[in-house]
Amino acid sequence: MGQEKGLMPFCGKRLIEFVLETIVQVSDDVIISVAPGKSVMYEKALGHGFRLAEDKAKGLGPIEGLISAFEVVRSESVLVSPCDTPFLNTSVCDLLISRASGKDGAVPRIRGFLEPLHAIYTKKTGLNAFAKTLGEGRRRIVEAFDELDLVEIDEESVKKVDPSLDSFWNLNTREDILLAEQKMRSKTKRP
Repeated sequence: MGQEKGLMPFCGKRLIEFVLETIVQVSDDVIISVAPGKSVMYEKALGHGFRLAEDKAKGLGPIEGLISAFEVVRSESVLVSPCDTPFLNTSVCDLLISRASGKDGAVPRIRGFLEPLHAIYTKKTGLNAFAKTLGEGRRRIVEAFDELDLVEIDEESVKKVDPSLDSFWNLNTREDILLAEQKMRSKTKRP
């Protein structure tokens, strides 16, 4: 989008703030994973209320961000979400948390695709699996799933807590931003 996506203006806030408002309701250890050299930018925009984990290398994608965050997180389970999903709701987070019990994590399958950035993983096994996968030259998060004992959550189960699946709407274009702003305004106008 030509600028740092998480810090884009959206409905009077920064895009990432909507996700943070949801995550802080279900977690007391919030880490924002950022690209190399972006920490100062996020600290200026958001203040010092959150811990930042900066990627060690550029261009390795989200798996590097997970590794960086998992290395500093204090909790044993790590709920992950992208910064560009302003409609993320706590019920989806609670579903992930409850289904992961006794496993290495839980990941939903939405519209036929696994959603590895809308998931929960155990810190130790997740970190080991992601680091091994990246060390083998593979960058896709799902390529680490063979190393993990994950629960897959079907779409129908997710729809029980998020009927329109809005939690999974990633805003990737300016058109998405405009449509999402309209939707957000209409949600806030309802009695």
